[in-house]
Amino acid sequence: MDFFDSHKVDIAELAAVVNMDPDTLLDEQGNMPQIAYLKLVEWAADRFQMPHLGLWMAENHDTSQFGVIGFLYTCSSNFGEFCKLLQRYQRIIMTGSEFQFIDDDDLIEARFTTSIDDVELTSHAAEFAMGVMIDTIQTFTKNLWHPVKTCFAHSVIEPENDYANLFGSNLFFNQAHNSFWFERSLFELTLNSATPELLPVMTAQANRLLADIEERHDFLGYVRLQLRAQLTNEAFDMEALAKQLNMTSRTLHRQLNQLGFNFNSLRIDLIMEMAKEALLKSDAKVTDIAQELGYSESSAFVRVFKRNEGMSPLQFRKSHAA
Repeated sequence: MDFFDSHKVDIAELAAVVNMDPDTLLDEQGNMPQIAYLKLVEWAADRFQMPHLGLWMAENHDTSQFGVIGFLYTCSSNFGEFCKLLQRYQRIIMTGSEFQFIDDDDLIEARFTTSIDDVELTSHAAEFAMGVMIDTIQTFTKNLWHPVKTCFAHSVIEPENDYANLFGSNLFFNQAHNSFWFERSLFELTLNSATPELLPVMTAQANRLLADIEERHDFLGYVRLQLRAQLTNEAFDMEALAKQLNMTSRTLHRQLNQLGFNFNSLRIDLIMEMAKEALLKSDAKVTDIAQELGYSESSAFVRVFKRNEGMSPLQFRKSHAA
């Protein structure tokens, strides 16, 4: 939010971009749903003509903006300890994302992943997250350190020279993962300002935040379960779901909105998920699939499918045929 504040973009405008209520765009910790964050960063990069917005944010970040994760960084006795903590608590910074640190002989692969499959949509987030990690290593090493190798899942963003300051020159694009490699010996680097005596306090706080995130994910999982069970029941609407969850429909709408969802979008997502599975794993007719998913008219099902997938159910089946 610091970037948007500095560019005089208020919460109402941001909420309008992602079609959310301004009151629910941010949760109690000041975080927003992952998909909303990614869309807003992409929008900002275009609006402010900053093609490398992720890199810019990484080079201008302040450790304090990461809250408890920033404190864990200053409490860690060495870089290896910080990496372990980051691997566990990255989701607090951005829900649905994580860092993994993978042994690769004398090197360590730092791999950044998100739950969003659209690699171009996640490009700024990947460049930001990995850029912050490299800036962190440079802080530990006290010099202009660069990774041994860096891979991006997305296509190169011009100008390509903008990558040099953080990532050096050994870059590869359109790869399987967003990753960079560093020497295993860096794990032993210490930070002079480290305060390890505060680590238990900060870890306890991080555990509480993580538990809150996981609880909200459990809530969404339970909502999906109820929707799946009642998918063919036309009478099962928002009111019925709210009653099942022992809350008002207004409360249910607010909680789903905070997670970046609504009743209709979740229902359609489940319909599409089940429809695609049936099309790929069975020879069932489209009319039969439509009926099983609660559509009395197959034409209505076909319209919904085409609107979401850009092709008819039969075209989808043919395009995935072996």
